[in-house]
Formats: sequence, C-alpha cells, structure tokens
Amino acid sequence: MTVEEVYERLEVIRRWSADDEAAHGAEEDLWKDVLTAISQGAENAVDLSRAALQTLNFDFARWYS
Repeated sequence: MTVEEVYERLEVIRRWSADDEAAHGAEEDLWKDVLTAISQGAENAVDLSRAALQTLNFDFARWYS
C-alpha cells in the first residue's frame, strides 16, 4: 500500500461524508487495510498511519454496536 493510495481513499471518504454510514464503512475499511499493510511489514508504516488518521478530521457520525 502506498501513501498515494491512502490519499485517494481519503478523497472518496471526504466526498461520502454526507452519508454517515458509507463514510464510516469506508473509514473502517481504510484503517483495516492500513493496519494489514503495517502488520505485513510496510516500510512506510508511519506515513500510512498518519495519512489514514486524517479521517478523524472529517465530519460524519461514527457509531459502534
């Protein structure tokens, strides 16, 4: 996974932020994929995690059951 790929997905999440469910699902998928890449030895782990955490700046509802 590259940082550029994360930024592409961030843009999708930002566009979907009016749809809480879609944005939250995409955020969870992104975080899961970033964590998977890191667990598999991604050399750019810090950059990937920094980029992925930018979703916290997006305004949409998050909920967990």
